[in-house]
Amino acid sequence: MRTFITALLVSSAIGCSSGTVYEPAICKTSTMTFDPSNLLATSLPSWHVPVSVPMIEGSTLVDMSGSIGKLGDYGDLNVQLTEDLLQNAGGDLSWVSQVLVLIESSSDPQKYPQTALADYTLTPTDQTTGLMNIPTLLDANTLLLYLTQGEVKLTFGLAGSFPQQPIDLVNEVCLDATLRVSKSL
Repeated sequence: MRTFITALLVSSAIGCSSGTVYEPAICKTSTMTFDPSNLLATSLPSWHVPVSVPMIEGSTLVDMSGSIGKLGDYGDLNVQLTEDLLQNAGGDLSWVSQVLVLIESSSDPQKYPQTALADYTLTPTDQTTGLMNIPTLLDANTLLLYLTQGEVKLTFGLAGSFPQQPIDLVNEVCLDATLRVSKSL
Protein backbone atom coordinates (compact mmCIF):
# COMPACT_ATOMS: atom_id res chain seq x y z
CA MET A 1 0.00 0.00 0.00
CA ARG A 2 2.80 2.47 0.83
CA THR A 3 4.28 1.90 -2.63
CA PHE A 4 0.94 2.74 -4.25
CA ILE A 5 0.57 5.92 -2.15
CA THR A 6 4.15 6.94 -2.96
CA ALA A 7 3.54 6.35 -6.67
CA LEU A 8 0.39 8.47 -6.53
CA LEU A 9 2.21 11.30 -4.76
CA VAL A 10 5.13 11.22 -7.23
CA SER A 11 2.80 11.18 -10.23
CA SER A 12 0.77 14.02 -8.73
CA ALA A 13 3.94 16.12 -8.58
CA ILE A 14 4.37 15.58 -12.34
CA GLY A 15 0.76 16.21 -13.36
CA CYS A 16 -2.59 15.13 -12.12
CA SER A 17 -3.60 11.78 -10.77
CA SER A 18 -6.13 10.11 -8.58
CA GLY A 19 -6.60 6.72 -7.07
CA THR A 20 -8.12 4.71 -4.30
CA VAL A 21 -6.28 2.56 -1.79
CA TYR A 22 -8.13 -0.15 0.14
CA GLU A 23 -6.68 -1.45 3.40
CA PRO A 24 -8.84 -4.41 4.38
CA ALA A 25 -9.08 -6.10 7.74
CA ILE A 26 -7.18 -4.00 10.26
CA CYS A 27 -7.97 -6.07 13.37
CA LYS A 28 -7.32 -5.97 17.11
CA THR A 29 -8.11 -8.87 19.45
CA SER A 30 -8.40 -8.87 23.23
CA THR A 31 -9.79 -11.03 26.03
CA MET A 32 -12.12 -9.71 28.73
CA THR A 33 -13.24 -11.32 31.97
CA PHE A 34 -16.90 -10.93 32.94
CA ASP A 35 -17.54 -11.52 36.62
CA PRO A 36 -21.18 -12.06 37.65
CA SER A 37 -20.36 -10.98 41.20
CA ASN A 38 -20.01 -7.42 39.81
CA LEU A 39 -23.63 -7.16 38.67
CA LEU A 40 -24.61 -3.63 37.59
CA ALA A 41 -27.92 -1.91 37.03
CA THR A 42 -27.20 -0.12 33.76
CA SER A 43 -29.54 2.29 32.03
CA LEU A 44 -29.83 1.64 28.34
CA PRO A 45 -29.14 4.54 25.94
CA SER A 46 -31.81 7.25 25.73
CA TRP A 47 -33.08 6.09 22.34
CA HIS A 48 -34.57 3.06 24.12
CA VAL A 49 -37.30 3.01 26.69
CA PRO A 50 -35.33 4.15 29.77
CA VAL A 51 -35.21 1.06 31.96
CA SER A 52 -32.54 -0.48 34.12
CA VAL A 53 -31.47 -4.01 33.36
CA PRO A 54 -28.95 -6.07 35.28
CA MET A 55 -25.70 -6.38 33.32
CA ILE A 56 -22.21 -7.64 33.88
CA GLU A 57 -19.43 -5.53 32.45
CA GLY A 58 -16.07 -6.08 30.81
CA SER A 59 -13.83 -3.59 29.06
CA THR A 60 -10.81 -3.54 26.81
CA LEU A 61 -8.49 -0.90 25.36
CA VAL A 62 -8.08 -0.75 21.58
CA ASP A 63 -5.68 1.45 19.64
CA MET A 64 -6.01 1.48 15.86
CA SER A 65 -4.77 5.05 15.43
CA GLY A 66 -1.29 3.96 14.34
CA SER A 67 -2.75 1.70 11.66
CA ILE A 68 -5.13 4.25 10.16
CA GLY A 69 -4.15 7.67 11.51
CA LYS A 70 -1.36 8.51 9.08
CA LEU A 71 -3.41 7.48 6.04
CA GLY A 72 -5.52 10.62 6.47
CA ASP A 73 -2.40 12.72 5.73
CA TYR A 74 -2.49 11.50 2.10
CA GLY A 75 -6.15 12.06 1.20
CA ASP A 76 -9.74 11.44 2.22
CA LEU A 77 -9.94 8.53 4.64
CA ASN A 78 -13.08 6.50 5.27
CA VAL A 79 -13.39 3.56 7.66
CA GLN A 80 -16.08 0.96 8.12
CA LEU A 81 -16.33 -1.32 11.12
CA THR A 82 -16.70 -4.67 9.41
CA GLU A 83 -16.48 -6.89 12.45
CA ASP A 84 -17.08 -6.53 16.16
CA LEU A 85 -17.02 -10.12 17.30
CA LEU A 86 -17.61 -11.36 20.79
CA GLN A 87 -16.96 -15.05 21.26
CA ASN A 88 -16.75 -17.71 23.90
CA ALA A 89 -14.13 -20.38 23.27
CA GLY A 90 -16.49 -22.89 24.90
CA GLY A 91 -19.08 -22.15 22.21
CA ASP A 92 -21.86 -21.15 24.59
CA LEU A 93 -23.47 -17.72 24.81
CA SER A 94 -26.90 -19.11 25.68
CA TRP A 95 -26.85 -17.10 28.91
CA VAL A 96 -26.54 -13.75 27.05
CA SER A 97 -29.68 -12.05 25.76
CA GLN A 98 -28.37 -8.55 24.96
CA VAL A 99 -25.04 -6.76 24.45
CA LEU A 100 -24.48 -3.05 24.92
CA VAL A 101 -21.11 -1.69 23.71
CA LEU A 102 -19.88 1.77 24.70
CA ILE A 103 -16.87 3.59 23.25
CA GLU A 104 -14.88 6.48 24.72
CA SER A 105 -11.45 8.02 24.37
CA SER A 106 -8.87 6.88 26.92
CA SER A 107 -6.83 10.06 26.57
CA ASP A 108 -9.49 12.74 25.98
CA PRO A 109 -12.90 11.65 27.36
CA GLN A 110 -14.13 15.27 27.40
CA LYS A 111 -13.69 15.62 23.63
CA TYR A 112 -14.65 12.02 22.84
CA PRO A 113 -17.08 11.03 25.62
CA GLN A 114 -18.67 7.67 26.22
CA THR A 115 -21.31 6.93 23.60
CA ALA A 116 -23.19 3.85 22.42
CA LEU A 117 -21.28 1.94 19.75
CA ALA A 118 -23.73 -0.98 19.62
CA ASP A 119 -26.84 -2.41 21.20
CA TYR A 120 -27.63 -5.91 20.05
CA THR A 121 -30.17 -8.57 20.99
CA LEU A 122 -28.77 -12.03 20.37
CA THR A 123 -30.40 -14.49 18.00
CA PRO A 124 -30.70 -18.19 18.87
CA THR A 125 -27.84 -18.85 16.39
CA ASP A 126 -25.59 -16.37 18.20
CA GLN A 127 -26.34 -18.07 21.50
CA THR A 128 -25.61 -21.60 20.33
CA THR A 129 -22.52 -20.93 18.21
CA GLY A 130 -20.81 -18.83 20.87
CA LEU A 131 -20.00 -16.15 18.30
CA MET A 132 -21.79 -12.91 17.48
CA ASN A 133 -20.99 -10.09 15.09
CA ILE A 134 -22.34 -6.93 16.71
CA PRO A 135 -23.60 -4.23 14.28
CA THR A 136 -22.48 -0.66 15.00
CA LEU A 137 -24.73 2.33 15.65
CA LEU A 138 -22.15 5.05 14.97
CA ASP A 139 -21.86 6.67 11.56
CA ALA A 140 -18.54 6.24 9.73
CA ASN A 141 -17.36 9.83 10.34
CA THR A 142 -17.89 9.67 14.12
CA LEU A 143 -16.26 6.25 14.30
CA LEU A 144 -13.26 7.59 12.34
CA LEU A 145 -12.88 10.49 14.80
CA TYR A 146 -12.82 8.12 17.78
CA LEU A 147 -10.44 5.60 16.19
CA THR A 148 -7.90 8.08 14.83
CA GLN A 149 -7.58 10.16 18.02
CA GLY A 150 -5.77 7.37 19.90
CA GLU A 151 -6.60 4.57 22.28
CA VAL A 152 -10.30 3.96 22.96
CA LYS A 153 -11.98 2.03 25.74
CA LEU A 154 -14.69 -0.41 24.68
CA THR A 155 -17.04 -1.36 27.50
CA PHE A 156 -19.30 -4.36 27.00
CA GLY A 157 -22.42 -4.79 29.09
CA LEU A 158 -24.02 -8.23 28.92
CA ALA A 159 -27.62 -8.88 30.00
CA GLY A 160 -29.05 -12.34 30.55
CA SER A 161 -29.00 -15.24 32.98
CA PHE A 162 -25.45 -15.14 34.24
CA PRO A 163 -23.14 -18.06 34.92
CA GLN A 164 -22.01 -18.65 38.49
CA GLN A 165 -18.30 -18.13 37.81
CA PRO A 166 -16.32 -15.48 35.89
CA ILE A 167 -16.10 -16.13 32.17
CA ASP A 168 -13.55 -14.98 29.59
CA LEU A 169 -14.80 -13.73 26.23
CA VAL A 170 -12.68 -12.73 23.24
CA ASN A 171 -13.41 -9.53 21.33
CA GLU A 172 -12.12 -8.94 17.82
CA VAL A 173 -12.63 -5.55 16.19
CA CYS A 174 -11.89 -5.25 12.46
CA LEU A 175 -12.29 -2.37 10.07
CA ASP A 176 -11.69 -1.65 6.43
CA ALA A 177 -10.07 1.64 5.44
CA THR A 178 -10.44 3.38 2.10
CA LEU A 179 -8.15 6.21 1.09
CA ARG A 180 -8.98 8.44 -1.89
CA VAL A 181 -6.06 10.41 -3.28
CA SER A 182 -6.53 13.10 -5.94
CA LYS A 183 -3.88 15.66 -6.86
CA SER A 184 -3.61 18.05 -9.79
CA LEU A 185 -1.44 20.98 -10.81
